[in-house]
Amino acid sequence: MRYRRLGRTEQVVSEVGLTARALDGLAPEVAGATLQAAISAGVTLIAMDARDSASDLEPMIAAIAGTDRPRLTIVAVLDHLPSPEELAPEVAAIAGRFGDRGYVDVVAFPQAPSPAHLAALADLRSRGLAFYAGIATSDEATARAAIEGGHVDVLVAPLNLPRRASMRAALEAAAANDIGVVLAGRVVTGASFNEGRLAEVLQQTATERGVTPAQALVVWGLGEPGVGSVAAGATSPAEATEIARASDCAPLPARWVEALRGVAG
Repeated sequence: MRYRRLGRTEQVVSEVGLTARALDGLAPEVAGATLQAAISAGVTLIAMDARDSASDLEPMIAAIAGTDRPRLTIVAVLDHLPSPEELAPEVAAIAGRFGDRGYVDVVAFPQAPSPAHLAALADLRSRGLAFYAGIATSDEATARAAIEGGHVDVLVAPLNLPRRASMRAALEAAAANDIGVVLAGRVVTGASFNEGRLAEVLQQTATERGVTPAQALVVWGLGEPGVGSVAAGATSPAEATEIARASDCAPLPARWVEALRGVAG
């Protein structure tokens, strides 16, 4: 596994991360084994949906990470924009589910946070509960407004190919402003890979490069502007290990990148 600095933050993250959403609905033993396989393969970034309700995911991450928790970067993606007054208790509750000294590294908002939100985050930072502001969106205008307004340190953008294509200007803006980019989403591997022209070109790319389509997808993502980590979803230990190995793969040649962009839109 190789590692990159996440934009202007102090976080050094694995090139391949994990999207915890993919673990939802799995049997606890499978989810735990998948998470363990990812961490054992060198994964240090985990993007997770942050919910008000209690979840088994945070305690599982804390238990499996153990004393390695400081090596992990947890990106908590909010599904709504709480009021500034609600932000601190909500994030504190999420952090508390990681244990007595639990914390999250990045709080990713669905919209650009206001000065009052950033003040609340500063309070959380002083208490050691959260440290960086991010924005998680597939809307280019929303992302660019947050980036160019200086409101965030991290952009969480979709790994999904057509949606990512529509975010190209935002990715370039993030790179220009030293904003760390995390591409997050499910990666379907093996025989179940999505059909269609995009999958066909991706399969051709993978065959020529001697990698799997999932690995080719991750490698392509790592070549996008400003990307620090591709947080891919996995639903088994084998998938987690396969995807993590994408960090060891060589970059895609320019002609394949252009071919993939051409069919992605």
